[in-house]
Amino acid sequence: MNSKALILIDVDNTLLDQEYNFVVGVSMLKKQIDILKNEGFYIGLNSDSALTTLQELSVLLGLNGPIIAEKGSVISFEGVKLYTNFFTKNMKKIRKEFTDFVFDKEIATGEVTVCFGNVNALYKMIKNKTASNADSDTLLLINGGRESSFSFYCLQKEGGVWRIGSNKLVEFADLALEIAKKYYRDDELNIDINKDYGIFILHHKDTKKLEAISHIKKLIISEKIFMIGDSMSDFHDLSVIHCAVGNASEQFKLKSAYVSPGNITEGVIDILKWILP
Repeated sequence: MNSKALILIDVDNTLLDQEYNFVVGVSMLKKQIDILKNEGFYIGLNSDSALTTLQELSVLLGLNGPIIAEKGSVISFEGVKLYTNFFTKNMKKIRKEFTDFVFDKEIATGEVTVCFGNVNALYKMIKNKTASNADSDTLLLINGGRESSFSFYCLQKEGGVWRIGSNKLVEFADLALEIAKKYYRDDELNIDINKDYGIFILHHKDTKKLEAISHIKKLIISEKIFMIGDSMSDFHDLSVIHCAVGNASEQFKLKSAYVSPGNITEGVIDILKWILP
């Protein structure tokens, strides 16, 4: 399939802010996307997020390009999953063992409430909201939408409100890693325990956004490939034209052909205008 150019957009702190919100009206972003689509561009997403999350975002924005999900371990295009990293095959087994264990803990002790599924919206809805009617002091939100990685949020009741539960996050992360070591060596795992977001994410170390680009090049023959991002995890190679939003790391900015003065969503809109003046 041929296109004038392919544009891939990172999500966290690039397209959306820390609360997973657009910082400007989505209609402004969709208008610029439509202009580029009409000029023959393919526009897709390239993120660490779950495939299901990115598919919903792609539909919302009317994107027509591929989705690179879960740090490059899953590729989907036009609703069809085209690639899954072989080394990630045990991630669902880890998730099942972990989920079974914490569900049993919920039933046996009542110390934790467990939710399983597409939990991003639930996390956003209840974080920093009242927890006065909750029976337990800990809430574990397990992402059931991930294909090739494993993640969960952890919230704790503090003063009648659901707050990020840093201590419990580490406790449950230790449990997840204990299970993961049945399937992988320590040096095969990429571990992210993010206390600012209250999230644990487990990837195989061989999953990289860069690795997915070679598959994308076979899928879509483009004159150019642009990558819009905010960190060095969005850097690929010199065959890709990198563009940085204003809040990007200094290292990524130095590698970029264009640095927007705008942050997050505003920066993405500005970069799309720069790509097609």
